[in-house]
Amino acid sequence: MSFSRELTYQNIAEVSEQLKNELLALKLSAKEINNTLLLLEEVFVRMHDHDALQDIRVMPRRRIGDVQVILSAEGSEFDPISELKDWSVGSEDYYRTLIIRGNRENLTFVRKGGKNNVIIKAHSTGSRFLLASFFALVAGTLIGVVMNAFLPYAALQFIDYHVLDTLKTLFLNALGALVVPAVFCSIVTSINSLSSLSDAGRISVRVMFIYMGTTLLAILISIGLGHIFFGHDMEGRALTLIGPENVGVLTQPDIKQILTGIVPVNVIAPIVSADILQVMYLAVISGIALGSLGDKVAILNNMMEALNLFFQKLVSLIAALVPLITFISTVSMIITIGMGVFPVLFRLIIAEVIGCLLMLLIYAVLIVILTGLPSLPFLHKIRSYARTSFFAVNGSNVLPQTVSFCNKKLGVRSDLASFTASLGATVNMDGSCVHLVLCCMMLARMYGLTMDSDFYFTIIIAVFIISMGGSAVQNSSIISLSSLVVMLGITPSALGMLLGIDQFQDMFRTGSNIIGDIAATVVVADWEDAINRETYLSEDN
Repeated sequence: MSFSRELTYQNIAEVSEQLKNELLALKLSAKEINNTLLLLEEVFVRMHDHDALQDIRVMPRRRIGDVQVILSAEGSEFDPISELKDWSVGSEDYYRTLIIRGNRENLTFVRKGGKNNVIIKAHSTGSRFLLASFFALVAGTLIGVVMNAFLPYAALQFIDYHVLDTLKTLFLNALGALVVPAVFCSIVTSINSLSSLSDAGRISVRVMFIYMGTTLLAILISIGLGHIFFGHDMEGRALTLIGPENVGVLTQPDIKQILTGIVPVNVIAPIVSADILQVMYLAVISGIALGSLGDKVAILNNMMEALNLFFQKLVSLIAALVPLITFISTVSMIITIGMGVFPVLFRLIIAEVIGCLLMLLIYAVLIVILTGLPSLPFLHKIRSYARTSFFAVNGSNVLPQTVSFCNKKLGVRSDLASFTASLGATVNMDGSCVHLVLCCMMLARMYGLTMDSDFYFTIIIAVFIISMGGSAVQNSSIISLSSLVVMLGITPSALGMLLGIDQFQDMFRTGSNIIGDIAATVVVADWEDAINRETYLSEDN
């Protein structure tokens, strides 16, 4: 591409229009273009404010299907996309950086050749991710059936063990290697980011009260659904479907061992043994400590945020292989387990859909009980936002759209909507809780674990903490789930049967996460007298 323009306050509107035409020619969607131009303006303002004399240039670039927009400027090192943790609703920076915080994973800073370069990911082939996963599932099923019909048993065993299982194990091992550092860094940065909530005073307490309450409800509802859908008829199903040689050594949770084992004897042991509860304990207290020390440990704070982004990127790189692994896992399932695995997976999908729908009803009931507002306008209008929420990678990616929806459709004041939605994208993961609990209960039943009070205590505590530190990256649930199954003593290879459908489950849990943020925003806005009831009650959807 030959497009390259100098960017100034005087010509930013003209250059943005020219860039828009360039992106239209590359067949980017209107949403992608608008989001790119918003990021362009915000990054430009930051770079210009840092050094008004520098020459800032903008140029689009195409790389293997992806489209990037690069802002480049010479001068002293300055990272304009450094994430701020100022949650104060009165802060000017809070509003100015909302778009940047909502699109953090689409922005990259590179210092090269004496220039500060900010790369905006305008378009990614990830938009085809779901379609690719669907075709991989269908193709894997068909090829598995054909192989079963025409190949001898010995050949099937050879292909599965030496090819399919090898590739699947490599993928799971790659994820497993990231479990401890990814979970630790994600929880530390999430807890640390809450340190400035005291600046928001009463609002922050009310928002966290709602989010923690709905998270607990999501976990309890999922446990109930798990009992309904994964009854005793599935007891030891893994022994018949997978074979006893693949079950591994189970670890039955014991409440005393759980409580005494949360605090490690040293800081190295949890990392070596991958004890996820101990890792979470260290992450929580580390996040609290960093938050309380503030600027005194600014270098350590920045390093932890950088590490969190680094591991998120690693997870994203590995997750890019999900369509291929979906195909491999599906073929392996068909030739080793047969079609008998699909009824089990179908139960899981139905249970998760019902769980997310029940959470939607709970949100509606909470609005009525806690505000006195009718829930029908909320339910009616949320339908228009369902597609945006269901096809989002995570809540952070659609923060500007969520804030706009809350303001224009539900009448919530923009500043409060910005605060509650931003916080919800960090700590409110109700849909993810539903997913994690149901998957754990299904696997526990299939692998013969006794689901007693100790088991439930372990699940509740672990899922509650993990949900507050869920990585804001695509397919991060695989990381969270793998840490949970390892904690329960179930072999990580059990996740192989879930990889094929994870991409489709992701839609429901992400949609539920975002809708939960919106419901909590309505409740807190009413408590703070920051909602226009006429707009909320209007029939405009």
